Amino acid sequence: MSSSRRVLFLSLRPEYADLILCGDKTVELRRRKPDIQDNDIVILYAASPVKSILGTARVQSVVQGTVTGIWKEFGSETGITKRTYESYFDNSSDATAIKLRKTTRRSEPLTLNSIREIIEGFTPPQSYRYLTAQQGRALIAA
Repeated sequence: MSSSRRVLFLSLRPEYADLILCGDKTVELRRRKPDIQDNDIVILYAASPVKSILGTARVQSVVQGTVTGIWKEFGSETGITKRTYESYFDNSSDATAIKLRKTTRRSEPLTLNSIREIIEGFTPPQSYRYLTAQQGRALIAA
């Protein structure tokens, strides 16, 4: 991992984190484009009730576009229905698709309490947050 790049800590519904890690979902959607680059590391955190890091992935690419255009290009890779997609992007004109590759599932999930032992006072984001490369390395190695 590059020592200067940040790591994207991505909060997901547990079912979506599982779909990514088993390869059935290769595109994660966001309303706002995160500041990430190809090959950056993404930490996959399953939100409540799991509250644990389940694995990691690498960014293959980040594509911004219209809500309609992103669905046409990536809909089959999102792991969601068109109705769910439209509901998520209701009142939005733009969408961001984060194409993921090289997923790795942790042998044991890293719980929120364990995360807080590594990063004091850590609060999981609703959508995503950035970690330093050092924080990312510490979580991945734990």
